[in-house]
Amino acid sequence: MRDKPFAAAQVALPTTPADRTPSAPDADQPGGASTRPWRLNLAEAPILLSPRAVLSSLFSFEALVALYMLAGNYKADPRFAWIPVDPTALFFALSVLVGGFLIIQKGIPRKGLPIVFAMVCLVAWWGISLLWSPSRIYGPNKVFLMATLTLWALIAGALIIAPSPQRVRRLFTLLLLFAIVMGIDAVLVYAASGGGFYRRETVAGDVESYHLLLGRICGPGALIALVGWLYSRGRAAGRLCLVLLLGLGFVLAIGGGRGPLLSTLLPLLIPIALSVRLPARSILVSRTLLWVLVLLLAMPVGLALYSTATEQRLGTIDRLERLVTEGNPRTALYAETIGIWQRAPLLGQGAGSWPMLAGYGDQRNYPHNLFLEVVAENGLVGLILFLALLWVALMPVSLERLRRDPQALCAMLLFANALLNAMTTGDLPGNRTVFMMLGLLAMTAIRPVGAGAPAAAPRQPDAPSDLPMSRGRHAAATERVR
Repeated sequence: MRDKPFAAAQVALPTTPADRTPSAPDADQPGGASTRPWRLNLAEAPILLSPRAVLSSLFSFEALVALYMLAGNYKADPRFAWIPVDPTALFFALSVLVGGFLIIQKGIPRKGLPIVFAMVCLVAWWGISLLWSPSRIYGPNKVFLMATLTLWALIAGALIIAPSPQRVRRLFTLLLLFAIVMGIDAVLVYAASGGGFYRRETVAGDVESYHLLLGRICGPGALIALVGWLYSRGRAAGRLCLVLLLGLGFVLAIGGGRGPLLSTLLPLLIPIALSVRLPARSILVSRTLLWVLVLLLAMPVGLALYSTATEQRLGTIDRLERLVTEGNPRTALYAETIGIWQRAPLLGQGAGSWPMLAGYGDQRNYPHNLFLEVVAENGLVGLILFLALLWVALMPVSLERLRRDPQALCAMLLFANALLNAMTTGDLPGNRTVFMMLGLLAMTAIRPVGAGAPAAAPRQPDAPSDLPMSRGRHAAATERVR
């Protein structure tokens, strides 16, 4: 199965070995368009874990971006107290310097500008809303962070990383490596505490729970490992990605973060949906769908057996059970946020106003729901601008592209994961990953995949790798792709 493409089925007669040639590159790459519609182009792997690839990823622009994006996960750790300045500010400044040089050197891809313009309009509206916001501390600081850290995350993703398959691959590799490091640390803490949540000592000497931060790193890592497993060209790489997927899934089960676990499971509906096609009078199901379903069934069984055999509790599963029995404690918070919005439905209460109107003072706080935060503070105007940003980013995405391009599918899975996480945790500046992945989706506009074929002798496609489940007579046919 490892060498079979993850694609919708083609009903065709078997081909000779001479016909089994690799897929042609994309239309924007040398060599012309792909000769097989709905066929994956594996010219650019989603990740590479060879020593050379890992080393090149560690010393790259993408490493600077990843370090500033994820600084909140490690800068309070005493093991990094030797860094003399705030790591977020340090790596942000370095990434801006290097990124500015790359933009000057390589130029700006025009097809990536619409999403940047949409983001600038949204940030500008946040700034304008300060005119009527009651906040004088948190509100201005929030707009400043949105205009710097968050805006740069989208610009770096859309204008620098998205145009280059190599940069996208390095970013995914780094995110997976970061998840592996945090996952190992979480397992060690879990073993030392006898099954407790992921807690760490801070620079100030306090012990705080980092289960949400852990889940927001290991969840994307698990999804990247999943894509690597589905699309790996070698058996060894595929097995390594599968081991990493299972290991990070275990970390999510013990870490204690309910939202991050659900935010990792729900995006799996995307590859499952892509595995099913509905041509006339038949249902075609990819073998990949069966493997993913088997994996989803096997992991809960394995976790249950582990918990029974070791008598160790699974923190996240325990908290999910309490959520079912006790209900969501934030329901009242959501109702209060809707009441705040109803007092100023069109323009909102202003940037940073929610904590003050909810009784928390002029300091960082949030309703634990990105859309409610936007509509309460920035009104329907802000919500429309935010939805316009999503529309600009998602409009070029197609089912064909997601089926044929593992990098695009991986970016979509990570965006879905980040957006779902933003529905339960963090304020807008704290959800920079959402905007980074939105910028990364610009690859579907900047690097289109052509469905046409170069002028060449016709060639039969490979034997079908999918399992047709037909309701009627389904005759085999030979499809020539020009």
